[in-house]
Amino acid sequence: MIPGKGREMERWRLLEWQEVDGAFSAALDEALLLQAASAAAVPSLRFYTWRDSWLSLGSSQPIREVDLHACQRLGVRVVRRLSGGTATLNEHIVGFSVVIPASHRLAGRGLMDTYRMGGEALVAGLSALELVVEPVPSFGHTCRSQLQECHEAERRFCFAAQSPYEVVWQGRKLAGHAQVRRREGVIYHGLLFLAFEPRRLASLLRYEDEAEREAACRHLEARVASLGEAMARPLEAQSVAEAIATGFSLVLDVELQADRLAGDERELALELRKRKYATREWTFRR
Repeated sequence: MIPGKGREMERWRLLEWQEVDGAFSAALDEALLLQAASAAAVPSLRFYTWRDSWLSLGSSQPIREVDLHACQRLGVRVVRRLSGGTATLNEHIVGFSVVIPASHRLAGRGLMDTYRMGGEALVAGLSALELVVEPVPSFGHTCRSQLQECHEAERRFCFAAQSPYEVVWQGRKLAGHAQVRRREGVIYHGLLFLAFEPRRLASLLRYEDEAEREAACRHLEARVASLGEAMARPLEAQSVAEAIATGFSLVLDVELQADRLAGDERELALELRKRKYATREWTFRR
C-alpha cells in the first residue's frame, strides 16, 4: 500500500526499544491490551529483546513437555505467554508486538486479515534489508497440516511448522507470529531469530529417547532459519527493528510516532508480572 497523499496520516505509537525479562514482556502485552480499552487509546507497536534466556510456552501447552531440570542446569527460565502455540527459546531474538484497540478499524477485521496485514509488513521490512522473503500462502501450508506430517515430538515447537502469512526464506521459517483477540482489542506479535540453536531448544523438552530428540533437531534444522544465516553476517537487533517498523508504516499507511510507556502502563505490567506471569500458578497451570 502506498501512503496516501493530500491527507494527514494516521499516527501510531512506536514504543522505545526494550531489553526486558520474559515475564515482564509477556505482562506488558496484556497490560497494553487492557489499556487499549480506553477511549483515547491508539495502536502501539513495540520491538524488544529478552534479557537472559527464556523458554516461552503457549498458553495451553502442557508443562509436562518441559524438562525443568535441563532448564535449571542450562540457566533457562520458563514463562507462559498469553497467546497460543508451543515452545520457543527466546534468546538472540527480535520480538515485535502490535496492540490494536477494539474501536480501531483494523480490529474489526478477521483473524486471517490480521495475519495477512502483519505478514505483508514483515515482508516489506525484511525486503528493505535486501532479503528475498515471502509470506506463507493462506492455503496448503497451515500449521495443522504441517504438523501432521511431523514426528509426534516435533509438535512441541512453535517454529516447527508454517502457518499462513508467516515469513519464509528459501522455504524455511524466518518470522513467526500469533495473535490474541479480546473485547479490549487485538495483540499481534511474533519474533525472528538473530541466531538459532535447534539442539539447545530440543535439550529443554522431554522425549521418550534420544532418537526422538534427534528427529526433532533434524526437523528444526530443515524448517527454521535465522537472520544471521540469511544475511550471512551478524545483525544488530535494533537495525532489524527499524527496518520492520518501516514495513509496518508503509503497508498500513501510518506514521509511527516515537513514544514511551506511560506510568500507568508500566505499573500495570509490573503488577501483572508479579501476580501472574512470574508465578508458578500461571506457568504450571497446565
